[in-house]
Amino acid sequence: MNRLTRPSSRETPTGSTWLSGGSILVARCYALLTTTPMSSTRQFLFALITICLSGTVGVVVLEVVFGSWFSTDPWRRTDRLNIMRDRRIEYDVGALRRNPGEKAVYTRDRYGLRGSCGNPEEIEILAVGGSTTDQRYTSDGQTFQDVLASLLSTELHRRVCVSNAGVDGHSTFGHIAAFHDWFPLIPGLHPRFFLFYIGVNDAGFRFGPTRYDSRNAAGLAERIRASISERSALYRLARIVRSRIMGSAAYATHGTSPETWMYVDSMPTPGVGPLIAQNTAAFGSRLDEILTLVRRAHATPICVSQPHLFVRENGRSRTGIRSVFVFEGKTYNGLDYDQSIRAIDSVMQNKCTRDGFFIDAADGPFDRNDFYDPVHMTPAGAAKLGGYLFEGMREQGVVSLLR
Repeated sequence: MNRLTRPSSRETPTGSTWLSGGSILVARCYALLTTTPMSSTRQFLFALITICLSGTVGVVVLEVVFGSWFSTDPWRRTDRLNIMRDRRIEYDVGALRRNPGEKAVYTRDRYGLRGSCGNPEEIEILAVGGSTTDQRYTSDGQTFQDVLASLLSTELHRRVCVSNAGVDGHSTFGHIAAFHDWFPLIPGLHPRFFLFYIGVNDAGFRFGPTRYDSRNAAGLAERIRASISERSALYRLARIVRSRIMGSAAYATHGTSPETWMYVDSMPTPGVGPLIAQNTAAFGSRLDEILTLVRRAHATPICVSQPHLFVRENGRSRTGIRSVFVFEGKTYNGLDYDQSIRAIDSVMQNKCTRDGFFIDAADGPFDRNDFYDPVHMTPAGAAKLGGYLFEGMREQGVVSLLR
């Protein structure tokens, strides 16, 4: 939760002056209303205008006093990246777990990170990705980062800190923005490894950032909205209240019951090949930029492919879910998605192994019970993924480097 910034000593007299002016305006309007003969309609309209003016003055005063319109705080930029800070939310995940009443506790620290590291200087591995990295509906202490940290700590006989910088909806566009506008603001953050659990949000043909990557992504109206959301005290208050009221139902935006998954398409969409090639090339260019940023941070990348359930194998046949994503008004199926993300995985393997490591989790030992929708894992799946990453890091020598 972004803290409401109080005004400096120079701002307070300004607010007081405006408040005084507003009071004088109301008093004069009231005197005029009560001393000048008017029809009932004119009296009503005059009173309505007076109330509106008074309300406007009051809103302005509140925004000047409690908003951040004149603040130079660089953390404001992270609002545009949909970074939450100082937040603790309790989600009702009973419907996802088929266990009525089950809760998931989700916490972000003052730097926008998940995990128990506390001091950013202690972070040795920073996990970057979208919602599958964030794991919003998996409780603190049960994410794959928590499991990986516990296994590494046991193996190395010391505390190893793995922090979670996943952001719901982020693709590689958002990851690049994070390196520029978020990570440099975290004091003492110098991880030895960046773990990239990425690709899921890029596979659906993403050729530009969306509002999930950055609220600067759209046109003028969206930029105005982004500016208001960064600076307005009332907007932040409304967002906090909304998250408290609607938080328990937020899981509905993530997944659907496995019983509703219909594997009916046995062929990719005609003409999908060139789009996949174009999307893969664009992803590769953005990955090059990310890896350059990692090198500048004097760190090493660990890229991880992701499993999904958009395709079902049945002997030699493969069928896909009919509607997985829409691009330029056309719907693409699970086979299209699988072909696209596997092309992305191949690019990651090729590029990340030049200066770092690649772990293929896409073909890992995961099954239907490890997911609550086709891409997001249950706590049991997260535990399995954490163990799989640990074994991959041990086999490839990452654990030895951490010694």
